Amino acid sequence: MPVGDETILADPEGDISLPEDDRFAAALENRPELRAVRARRQAAEGALDRESAAWWPRLNLFGSYGFISLDDLRLSQREDELTVGGALSWNLFEGGATAARVARRRQDVELLRNREREVLLSVEREVKEAEIDHEVARENVEVSGKTMALAGEVLDRITATYRAGEAQVLDVTEADVQRTRARLELLRSQIGLLLSR
Repeated sequence: MPVGDETILADPEGDISLPEDDRFAAALENRPELRAVRARRQAAEGALDRESAAWWPRLNLFGSYGFISLDDLRLSQREDELTVGGALSWNLFEGGATAARVARRRQDVELLRNREREVLLSVEREVKEAEIDHEVARENVEVSGKTMALAGEVLDRITATYRAGEAQVLDVTEADVQRTRARLELLRSQIGLLLSR
């Protein structure tokens, strides 16, 4: 938006501190899509484990105790009974179907692992890009500061030569415009640095 002639440009105050710890780990903790992919992968691994367990025999144990009279409970009486047993079952005739379900579950797990790796790489790339952008913005601030200092020196020299009668007013005005442009560029660089942080 246009800036009025009476506007005084102020330098940004304060500084945003960057975390000193591992930025990649901090990014991983705060990414919901990574959490979602990990949860889906863990659920798929659980389903794979359940399907793989269908190959093994199942053993079911059971026990019961019953009595007819509530007056006295003794195992030696004829009215009381105790039953203990077990049942062993093995899935012999669904081998092909079980193998197909296990293969499908393995494929689902592998697809989710690949998706998780893609998200990890994407987050790592974003963090690296942000760090590079921040470094470039910091260097832009340094270069803009040097440019502004140099423009100020040029203005001082031209002003001195003007006072000595060796330069024209147009030269002083042009040097002043160059210094103002350099200051504006420095402010833009500082804003870019804050945005990159």
